[in-house]
Amino acid sequence: MMIDEAIKLQGELLSLLPEVGFNKYIASTRLSLEALERIKEGREKGYDFFGHLLPGEQEEIKNG
Repeated sequence: MMIDEAIKLQGELLSLLPEVGFNKYIASTRLSLEALERIKEGREKGYDFFGHLLPGEQEEIKNG
């Protein structure tokens, strides 16, 4: 899974969780979303936090 897709899905999850009353999951999802966004932003600025992909993350294939 790509980070952009994970960010999108976490955002969608935030809109679904209140409907079923999972407040702790909402807080956890917000934290996950913030962490993913910061990792993405750091990479865009040239920082390499871990030197490798996150578990389950796919490398983006650049064409051209």
